[in-house]
Amino acid sequence: MLLDPTKSEAVAYDTVAFPTAPVVQTHPARLAAMASLHGIAAADPATASVLEIACGDGMNLLAMAVAAPEASFTGFDLSPAAVARGQQRAAAAGLGNIALEVRDLLDAGESLDGQFDYIVAHGLYAWVPGAVREAVFPLIGRLLAPNGIAFVSYNTLPGGHFRMAVRDLMRHFVPADADPATMLRTAREVLTEFAPPQPDDGPAMAAYRHHASLTLQQPDALLFHDELGREYHPQLHSEVCAAAERAGLIFLADSGRGRFDDGFLPEEVAAESDVHAQIARLAQERDFMKLRYFRRSLFARAEAEPRRTLEPGAARGLWAASRCTREGDGWRGNEGGEFAVKDPLLAAALDRLAEARPGRLPIADLGLDDDRIRSLLHLFDLGAVELFAAAAPFTTIPPERPAVSPLVRAMLGEGLDVVCTLDHSVLRVDDPALRAFLGGLDGSRDAGGLEALATESRFAEPAQWRAALDIALRKALIMPAA
Repeated sequence: MLLDPTKSEAVAYDTVAFPTAPVVQTHPARLAAMASLHGIAAADPATASVLEIACGDGMNLLAMAVAAPEASFTGFDLSPAAVARGQQRAAAAGLGNIALEVRDLLDAGESLDGQFDYIVAHGLYAWVPGAVREAVFPLIGRLLAPNGIAFVSYNTLPGGHFRMAVRDLMRHFVPADADPATMLRTAREVLTEFAPPQPDDGPAMAAYRHHASLTLQQPDALLFHDELGREYHPQLHSEVCAAAERAGLIFLADSGRGRFDDGFLPEEVAAESDVHAQIARLAQERDFMKLRYFRRSLFARAEAEPRRTLEPGAARGLWAASRCTREGDGWRGNEGGEFAVKDPLLAAALDRLAEARPGRLPIADLGLDDDRIRSLLHLFDLGAVELFAAAAPFTTIPPERPAVSPLVRAMLGEGLDVVCTLDHSVLRVDDPALRAFLGGLDGSRDAGGLEALATESRFAEPAQWRAALDIALRKALIMPAA
């Protein structure tokens, strides 16, 4: 949270820690892939400079930094407690390529120097006062590299009206002077009573109650900060684009699922004289027609002149990874949804990606023509395939002396039961024996040493080290051999 430190909102983030985790859509390898499809040669993620505004405890940056030791990462936040946690974790993991600072965004406009290839502002724009929000794009415009990409997420209208209605419902019943525990308890009591469907509900009331039930499912920290906080300002996409334009930036695309077309003109639509304004306008129209709630917008410098017609061949320089599983003649996405692939060459490519999971394969090696790559990009939009501008920063082949990332070891050493993978996701590790085994994978043990480690970790059988190592490989925890 970036506010005057004398204000209660700043204190709230030290009172109730905001949960942070890797945000997959913010990773430079993913941002660079989107840029490439638009004809922008963004910086190599392996050596790029990355800035995160309002980074909290820096977990998103830490997960990037451990996988890209030659890149540099900078983050700032107003919460001293959050920044201190991140600094301690970075030190425990031995990460020398990341700097986390206590800084106010309103001061950063003058005091923060440098040029950054990727800038991230996640979970900030719609949750701060107007003065802070108005400072976001000028800062990005001053610091973003010529071919840089900025990621800005925000709640959007018109879908945000539903969220505001539920928020107003809760806040009406929460006492103005309530402590955090009372606020959360009261809000949950209100939602629990209100959310169940009633026989006489019309369509609007049913939607209202449904959104209340979704809000009730949020963990306490998100409910406290996102729903009960003083500031909440969903934005029209068009107004966000206008703010970006005033800072010399243009809307490039949206990295959310089902939003791939927002960055390109439909084939049947002719380009206008200002095609970038046309793209932003069409995206706003889709928000209205589809009642969208949230955006993960990407911005580039106006002079970058991104391509606005999709050229499937541009994807041949990227890597792909599978997020789906074959089920008979069809496929199922990792997060739900079924689809069929009738083309045998495309199905064979998906089989190869599934076999390599969690690894990545060059799209150029999949043997797909432009029409089939277009279909692959459609699967990317559905969330069944992921695209990257770089090879995987982990190995799926057992090294002679395997090592999990130092960040995993540091997090396990803290006693955390959720760790960050090298694929920029999280993994829960509940089993004590597996936790002990993973914590001992420091690259010093060969097969004999791994068997001894399994015994020390109290596996039922020493040979279980092979299954444990397989878990680490399949979950993208093992560093490539030096």
